[in-house]
Amino acid sequence: MEFEKVADGFCLIEAPRWDGSNLWFTDILLGGFRRLNADRSIDAWLTERTTVGGLALNDDGAMIVSGTGGIVWIHPETGASGTLIDTIDGEPISGVNDIFPDGRGGLYFGTVDHINMLAGKEFFGKSALYRLAPDGTTTFFHDGIGFSNGIGLSPDGCSVYIVDSAAGVIGTELGVDGSPGETAMYAALEGIDGMTVDAEGHIWGALIQSGDVAKIGPDGKVAETFAVPGGHPVALCFGGPDLTDLYITTASQGAGEAALDRSQLPSVPRTAGIYRVTGAGKGMPLARTSFVLR
Repeated sequence: MEFEKVADGFCLIEAPRWDGSNLWFTDILLGGFRRLNADRSIDAWLTERTTVGGLALNDDGAMIVSGTGGIVWIHPETGASGTLIDTIDGEPISGVNDIFPDGRGGLYFGTVDHINMLAGKEFFGKSALYRLAPDGTTTFFHDGIGFSNGIGLSPDGCSVYIVDSAAGVIGTELGVDGSPGETAMYAALEGIDGMTVDAEGHIWGALIQSGDVAKIGPDGKVAETFAVPGGHPVALCFGGPDLTDLYITTASQGAGEAALDRSQLPSVPRTAGIYRVTGAGKGMPLARTSFVLR
């Protein structure tokens, strides 16, 4: 595979999202979310918000943004902003890592224990998968996750996947109404971070520790792996005019430690970037959420 670096100078890049024309992404340490434009210029918003591990595009042009304390939204063009969800059943949300549209106007989100994690007490804490419907209703799917990470849907929309970085990829069957069914380990693979699903049902996972990307077949077994230049792949998505370009984001050496202890941030080199691999596979269009934001 041929890798082309299309962005550089960051610390820990997460949540790549292709909107049909441009690539959006976040930086856990530098804060906020960014848009990589066709001319490779980069625009940034909400840089004061760190630990953003997930993005979703709302159908009114707003961006849905995860992070410590829950999920917020901001309209890049108008600057209007607000909170989408910060409690579940009256309990404050410690943090949300990845989020992903459910194809029904809402989204899936994985909780993480940001408060204890950022206090240096525990990295693998309380994580669970939920769905947030367009009307604000929250549905619990399952817990027992060591650390929630990438989320994706099967091509037929009958299963939702979430990465447990301590164990692998977990799959949950979905009812015709989107309700959760049976949950089971889909692919046992420690050290996986972000993931994306292609049009044939393969899961592409970023193995941050080994420096590889794994292509997992519909049978849940690793079909192939390939090394990413410089190592430390974090997240990935398909994009480009025909969704055949694979975008892979990376992290700088020491970025993980700085995420837990921000006093180490000055020593983290800004060598994280985004690679594009042309013709790697065939992705699926990214659905948009349809929350009424005001």
